[in-house]
Amino acid sequence: MSKKNIYLKYILALFIIISIFFLICYFFLLSKEANLSHQNNFILSKKVIDSKEYLNPLNSGAIPNHISIRQFNDSIIGYLSIPKIGLYNAPIECGTTSLVLSRAIGLFSHSNISYGNICLAAHNRSDTVDYFNQLWMLTAGDEMIIRTKEKISAYIVVFSDEILNSDWSYLKNTEEEWITCITCINNRPDKRLCVRAIKNKGGNN
Repeated sequence: MSKKNIYLKYILALFIIISIFFLICYFFLLSKEANLSHQNNFILSKKVIDSKEYLNPLNSGAIPNHISIRQFNDSIIGYLSIPKIGLYNAPIECGTTSLVLSRAIGLFSHSNISYGNICLAAHNRSDTVDYFNQLWMLTAGDEMIIRTKEKISAYIVVFSDEILNSDWSYLKNTEEEWITCITCINNRPDKRLCVRAIKNKGGNN
């Protein structure tokens, strides 16, 4: 074999090795980027939440004018609006019984509509009402708005994930002001969808 052929084989082998190396690097970067993208969909950094430049829905017109026309009664203690999924003025009632969830969003009995961790449950599919049927569409930065007799408060979604139906850790009372929404996942009775939003610190309420 001539020296020229040996030289060409070395060049070809070197080219193959370099190509494999770049392919490995490329797929590694793709995997890392996908992982970061997944995390960013669920966790909004504290820096963004605290930023003065973050949109304050209470002052920006994000709350439609018709949010204030709904009435309260002995059953309805508040209203939930989620603009991202076209949900406006969904009534909130105390309790999570079948009767309550057949007509409204339910407030867990240990929770308070006015402060702390506001824990809510609703159907994602039902013959009556399914207020949380598009809850899965929410990602970090989306807005939730609660109206009570006393005030209107805006919250920013920072977490969305599947949890076990036996996981009650996200429903604990807290000093921080949260909305925690729980709903079923189709055909997965052992799982629940949990979406959490923290109070918008740029708001006035």
